[in-house]
Amino acid sequence: MKTTSKNLKLSIKTIPISGLLNSMSLLLFTMGITTNAQQIETNRLLNNWHLDTYVISGKKYAPNKKEKEDFMLFNDDMSFISKSEGKQENGIYIFNRNGAYIVMTNENGETLKANIISLTKKHLVLTFDIDEMSAIEVHYNSTIKD
Repeated sequence: MKTTSKNLKLSIKTIPISGLLNSMSLLLFTMGITTNAQQIETNRLLNNWHLDTYVISGKKYAPNKKEKEDFMLFNDDMSFISKSEGKQENGIYIFNRNGAYIVMTNENGETLKANIISLTKKHLVLTFDIDEMSAIEVHYNSTIKD
């Protein structure tokens, strides 16, 4: 009778340990998926984005003549090149996935924060932390082809 009791106690002790191992495996698997998803999102930003339209209160507006060639190029070394109304700038950027924003600092040390509204392979929608532009969505298209 004591051997049965001893085996039962041993079986009961192994259930939580095996359950814990299964939970840890699931956690590690989930962390791997999350890391890959974050990496994919980061890779989506690494692109040459061309200015497409502005959206103000749900209405679309085309860029003016000076803005037809505007773009932003984000490189994997955390550098960027942008062109705005014919003026090209170079600098570095920080991409915050959790807060969904980009902070760009040009070679003169001037910073600009852009809030990411949407980011897919082909489309990037931003709002900029500039008082006169905060209500304007700026839409960009990528050069990536499927």
